[in-house]
Amino acid sequence: MKIEGTGFKPAKLGDSDKIRIAQSVIAIGNVLTEFKNSVTRGIISGVGRTITASGSNITETIEGAIQTDASINPGNSGGPLVNLNGEVIGINTAIYRSGEALGFALPINLAKDALAKFKKYGEIKRTFLGVRYIMLNRYLSFANKLPVQEGAYVLKEIPSGEPTIIPDGPAEAAGIKPGDVILEVNGQKLSAMNSLSTAISKYDPDVQITLKVLRSGTEYTLKATLGERTAE
Repeated sequence: MKIEGTGFKPAKLGDSDKIRIAQSVIAIGNVLTEFKNSVTRGIISGVGRTITASGSNITETIEGAIQTDASINPGNSGGPLVNLNGEVIGINTAIYRSGEALGFALPINLAKDALAKFKKYGEIKRTFLGVRYIMLNRYLSFANKLPVQEGAYVLKEIPSGEPTIIPDGPAEAAGIKPGDVILEVNGQKLSAMNSLSTAISKYDPDVQITLKVLRSGTEYTLKATLGERTAE
């Protein structure tokens, strides 16, 4: 990836795992694609958000997003969200059009993982496990009568009727079943801040991972070999 010009100074990348709610941040971008280098200031309003972003005939679910009240407008997407040390901690991604002061950014650590794969393969390889799930919180845990409040809950069914365990996928081969709660990936606990997709994105395809799974009140340890997600 190249751009014209010389003498550019790269921005310093921070650690998005260290961000805290209410810390001050600055969003930079080209508002409405017309007003270049616009700067707005706000705070981190939330972390670990799951949103559905739409644009250019593409709809994608984003997990682990950073929520901020710094003004993010059309044209800001791709611009940096920085802390007061000048470190990039996120990439401005989406706004919630139905409400004010609702902007979202991808954590920079996800971009770091993608960059490492791009350097290694010349393309961004995306891993997948092959399950349809929701990340638990206390409300979803109560609604599904589960004994834990964090983890990736493998859905028993979805409205479309499609299987929640992808046939012939890594999860099926590992023995994961609908109704399981995946608690850990390689010893890392899953939570809103560290979703299942975020956890496995750190690894390459064909890498074997260890999963701690809760099933009917009993914890199991399963081995799964990650697959590569292909373009749909």
